[in-house]
Amino acid sequence: MLRVRKRDGRLEEFSRAKIVRTCLRAGASKKIAEKVAEELKRGYTMG
Repeated sequence: MLRVRKRDGRLEEFSRAKIVRTCLRAGASKKIAEKVAEELKRGYTMG
């Protein structure tokens, strides 16, 4: 399970859906939003 540290220090499970939703709200196409989420997930490392 991947976890991310939020700005306030909390740890939260990585949510691909949140990344996609945020990209869509920013005006990205569904295809681009999916690609961004995949790239971010691939770039994360455990630890």
